[in-house]
Amino acid sequence: MKIVFYSTRDFERPFFDSLNYDSHDIVYLRQTLTKETVEMSNGADAIFVFPNDDCSKEIIESLHQLGVKYISTRSKGFDHIDWARANELGVIVGRVPDYSPYSVAEHAIALLLSLNRRTFKAYNLSHKWDFRLDNLMGFDVHKKVVGVIGVGKIGSVMVKILKGFGCKVIAYDPVRYQFLVDSYDLEYVDTIEDLYSRSEIITIHAPLNEQTHYMIDKKSISKMKKGVMIINTARGGIVNTKDIIWALREGIVSAYGADVYENERDYFFSDCTASNKLDGTLEELISIDNVLITSHQGSLTEKAMEDIARASFHNVNCWSKGNKSGNELN
Repeated sequence: MKIVFYSTRDFERPFFDSLNYDSHDIVYLRQTLTKETVEMSNGADAIFVFPNDDCSKEIIESLHQLGVKYISTRSKGFDHIDWARANELGVIVGRVPDYSPYSVAEHAIALLLSLNRRTFKAYNLSHKWDFRLDNLMGFDVHKKVVGVIGVGKIGSVMVKILKGFGCKVIAYDPVRYQFLVDSYDLEYVDTIEDLYSRSEIITIHAPLNEQTHYMIDKKSISKMKKGVMIINTARGGIVNTKDIIWALREGIVSAYGADVYENERDYFFSDCTASNKLDGTLEELISIDNVLITSHQGSLTEKAMEDIARASFHNVNCWSKGNKSGNELN
């Protein structure tokens, strides 16, 4: 099977090369999938994409016309794919339903701790030979009330880690896991408003869909405790960036850490130091004190990369044999 691999990053190739047991013909492209690059799929049976690739209706239709039969996204989330249109055209779409949940949960903890103890600031100061402790005061995470939005596999790991810190963990999710209640004293709340009003730290691990789009906005923030810290390693579109900037300026939100951004496609995974096209909203967000943004690196661990490559090949290996992989979107 010929596979065109969009948005290739150097650190991915060794994992995909080493796990290509069926010797698929892979064409690695650095370009993202867009209207301008979709023609590069000509002659491919399948494509591998990432969340910053454009798999909208128009692109799906172009891929179909070019003869592409399969799309596998190297991610758990699939909000970047018009999979319904793909289904109508007979293009099979699959995802990676599972990869190391510890990678993302641990990154969320890293953001939380770095923001709290200002380690990123201390790093910059020490490199200037400035070892003062002014403006580096943090707080004990121990006994803080932490609200977890979305308790799937990543959220469940987050609960376990937070309990290790001695936090009081509350959660909001339509699906409830009794083992987390029994083993980790997790408290599920009946309404998201209850979580907002009680949490001193909020960490988001929900998928992006119609219900969660802009879940965090002025209205929801107004229901939160003053000084709340918010961590988002899920999807950028869950948080209204302009509203979080307002909340940070007003002191309602004391710190914001995110591994995602709602308009990240044009910036994340790229060196933009010489770019003339700047995102004013992102620029303003980054300029605010006690904001820490990383560029979708939550899954950047060796274990997660191996899991993603293995699942991606599982999809196309099954499809090439006329079988279902179990990871299809339909």
